[in-house]
Amino acid sequence: MRIERLGAVGTVADVLRAVAAATRDRELPPPAALTGDWFGSAAVIAPSVAVRPVDPAEVFDAVPGGRRDAVGGGWIGYLSYPDADADGHPPRVPEAAGGWTDCVLRLDHEGCWWYESLTGAMLPGWITAALVAAPPRLEWEIDWAEPDYDQHQYGVRSCLEAIGAGEIYQACVCTQFTGTVDGSTLDFFADAAARTAPARGAYLAGDWGAVASLSPELFLRRRGDDVVSSPIKGTAPLHTAPADLRASVKDVAENIMIVDLVRNDLGRIADVGTVTVAELLTVRPGPGVWHLVSTVGAR
Repeated sequence: MRIERLGAVGTVADVLRAVAAATRDRELPPPAALTGDWFGSAAVIAPSVAVRPVDPAEVFDAVPGGRRDAVGGGWIGYLSYPDADADGHPPRVPEAAGGWTDCVLRLDHEGCWWYESLTGAMLPGWITAALVAAPPRLEWEIDWAEPDYDQHQYGVRSCLEAIGAGEIYQACVCTQFTGTVDGSTLDFFADAAARTAPARGAYLAGDWGAVASLSPELFLRRRGDDVVSSPIKGTAPLHTAPADLRASVKDVAENIMIVDLVRNDLGRIADVGTVTVAELLTVRPGPGVWHLVSTVGAR
């Protein structure tokens, strides 16, 4: 492992744009980025990583390691829901995609950037040059399609009918918003992450397209043998009193429901007696909202 202190070389958006421009100039694979609460850091950027479609069954074959102060590198990718085409449209991106990086740029919570390499390689000169150049900004815009309100109402009515028939007792009926991106998807992510400060943002791109995620939620984290999930159920505007969200019968019921589901799911794979609820019905602030969060852990 090689670790070099780079100092305060710029914001996450600046560094991401700088290395992206350098990879374009050198015809290298684009960077990938994790922003927010990842590995005890404020951001982790893989300067250049070839992200390709992979077999979803092999995504978690890597041997898990314990938590370390340094990251250094590793496999970065995504795994989508198995029913990605359930809306009748073909999958827009591969079911799973990822790539290996043996070096990263890591931003700590004190605002200092670090270069870390698993192989002990020196900091490449092209990265050094990129970090001292003015990062270019590329334009982007999104043409949003009008949501299908009739389809949403049909989903609500179907849910109520299923509840009345005793088939389910609670469900999340969602509206899908779709749009067409014109311009740089990386700059869209850089701007969106800077504005919304997601707890867990991620950006990956390849010949197949790009994925930009701006999530407030910890779906699943594994460090060694420890697994943690912190589901969010219950959201209210930030100008309201947080106590009102905690007192909401509807939101509390939804949160406890998802906690029971997570306990059940983890209990199927965890050691007996290790599933615990470390946090129940905690109100946390997010960008413009309050969230009702619980945390379930297991080994």
